[in-house]
Amino acid sequence: MIALERSEQNMKSKTKTLPTDAVLRDMLKQAGLDSAGVQFRLLGDGMFNAVFAAETNPPVVMKIAPRPQVPVMTYERDMLATELYWYDQIRQHTEITVPNILYSDPAGNLCGAPWVVMERLPGVHRDKCPLPSAEKHRRTAEMLAQIHNVSGTGYGYVQNGLYENWADAYISMIENLLADARRMGKTSRRGQRLLAYARQYRAVLATAPCVMVNFDLWSSNILCHTVGGQTRFAWIDPERSLWGDPVLDFLPLESFTAPLDKKILSLAAHNALCRVPVQVNRETRLRYAFAQGLLALIQEVEKYYRYTPLSQGWMVDIGGASVAYKAAFAALRRG
Repeated sequence: MIALERSEQNMKSKTKTLPTDAVLRDMLKQAGLDSAGVQFRLLGDGMFNAVFAAETNPPVVMKIAPRPQVPVMTYERDMLATELYWYDQIRQHTEITVPNILYSDPAGNLCGAPWVVMERLPGVHRDKCPLPSAEKHRRTAEMLAQIHNVSGTGYGYVQNGLYENWADAYISMIENLLADARRMGKTSRRGQRLLAYARQYRAVLATAPCVMVNFDLWSSNILCHTVGGQTRFAWIDPERSLWGDPVLDFLPLESFTAPLDKKILSLAAHNALCRVPVQVNRETRLRYAFAQGLLALIQEVEKYYRYTPLSQGWMVDIGGASVAYKAAFAALRRG
């Protein structure tokens, strides 16, 4: 899920694969790790995959995808393989720290779903980091500049096929999400309205550059580790990344509800290091509104796949979608 900020409690989701400790130990053995007496802890932030901390030496993280028979949204298909792709891209093209992948079983032996074992990086989530808020946002924006300096050859999600321009990719994403809703017996009037705006502003969307985009860089996906007075940042969970419009990555920077032109600190830090700076003008304001709309529609639809009505995750998605839709449609009406 693309979330605002997440609970410390384990989020219950219909997509999670939850093996027993005995099966988890067998998985560690298959990965070539000593599993004798190892204890496991289900980490609470995950809302799609199941993620376990395993107290091996050194400690590792085990991530397990949904089982093949579990319904998922179109862009979430083969998402664990997509995550490994983006880790490789980040390692190859940036200086951003990401965990090393120690073992991968895409066939899903033992647990019935694809799974990986990866290095467990030290640190706390960014919202728990003692650095001043301005410093945290500045450093996050500087890291985003690194991925935005990486150009792609096509737009969209690699797992769904790439397009020649951002307009076509964006419209396909909206159409896929609306189809995902229909598969659950639901419709989205707000999603249909967003699609109509995307077709109206196709020429504006088509101006977006094609760069690496994270689209999920909330505090829970950034680890901060302080050693000797120096705080290092690392990224985890880049599976929702795509090739496309860099303005998408400004959504979680500073205040989520703030318009793009109010994110002055982040824009300055990003643009100082990015070869294709984000300039605030009519086109980028509109593209930012479409970023908000995409986030809103994802949250509106995903609750049908993940949660039971009125559960914690369901209510988080309703609230997030409402805020993002309101901001998006206000900007799109103004034009």
